[in-house]
Amino acid sequence: MKTDLSIDYLMYLAVGAQKYKSELILSVLSYFRIEPKPVEIIILSDDITEIQRVFSERDNIIYEQLSEETVDDWLNGMLYYPRLKIKAMEFAMSKYQGNIIFVDSDTFFTQSPNDLFSGINCGTSLMHSRCMDMIDELALFEYEGIIPVQYRSGYQLFCDIRANGSLLYENEKYDMNITDPLYNSGVLGIPRAFAGCFDEVLKLSDLICRKSGYWCAEEMAFSIVFNRLGDIEVCDESVYHYYNSKIGRFILSEHLNYLHESDIVEYAERLKEAHLKKFCELDADFERVPYLMHFVSQYLPNTVALIVDKDSFSDAYTDIRSNQIPVRLFKEYIHQSAFQNTVIRNYSYYRMLLKTYKRLTAQNMTKGLRMRFLADEN
Repeated sequence: MKTDLSIDYLMYLAVGAQKYKSELILSVLSYFRIEPKPVEIIILSDDITEIQRVFSERDNIIYEQLSEETVDDWLNGMLYYPRLKIKAMEFAMSKYQGNIIFVDSDTFFTQSPNDLFSGINCGTSLMHSRCMDMIDELALFEYEGIIPVQYRSGYQLFCDIRANGSLLYENEKYDMNITDPLYNSGVLGIPRAFAGCFDEVLKLSDLICRKSGYWCAEEMAFSIVFNRLGDIEVCDESVYHYYNSKIGRFILSEHLNYLHESDIVEYAERLKEAHLKKFCELDADFERVPYLMHFVSQYLPNTVALIVDKDSFSDAYTDIRSNQIPVRLFKEYIHQSAFQNTVIRNYSYYRMLLKTYKRLTAQNMTKGLRMRFLADEN
């Protein structure tokens, strides 16, 4: 057991299908590629065999094999797997005495995260990125007048919080405000002085799950609890989180030269889905991979070509990159237009803004990532 308070750790968790272990491996490879002096890495998994094989020559990785009994205990009878993240962080913070930054498996590094440990040392919590606030999500849904099925549990949950100023379920109550900020939990770090907060995070997450079945219950609970402990720093400039990009793992596999045999069938399907023969035909450096992910997931599915040849692919990809506005400026513009008492009279234009905002939120792009602004007010 490590007891040195000066040691910094990155931490991963992968349980279940092999694809999650493959994502973890790709994320760690991206960290080693970008950071010449890597910190120690803690990996928790129910099957560490393939991970150990890939990193057999690395001496800075600590493996924690999770038994089936441990996984079941951490789930506590719930079929809500993000609950494992809370328990894993609680476990690691109690066993390892340094600073720990948890990283989701479906991520890769665009900058070294090592400087982020200094913020934790100064008492600042860490999450991946700022999400749309509850009050803003409600405004968008109510303006649209249509609540897609996948958003209904969250919508009803936010409505209840707005009406009651708290979360109520049976005899339990948790005070919160509809204006409380929400963050993405793809990266998590907390000062050691707050290590006792995980009971509260777990309690709130379970309460949200029981009340609404909201899939982002764990993320919401971390956001609320961390925010009440103090400042929260985001790190989307350092870590790209591709959680809604099915093609993400396979794009990374081309750049990082790792693909598990169990991924091959799915890999072929994704290539066909994205209308590409090979991703490696494009001459894109690693730092441009976020552009590539956005391009493949958003641009290619809308094309009519079944196969995009190398030249046309490169030309279109360059076009996406050369006509750009900063994503964060675009987000701010949408907020100012839609939420600062400004009426958008052109409904079709508003729908375009809403669609684009949702796309940006889903892709969760880094600050440096930019996209083409295709629409105008006409």
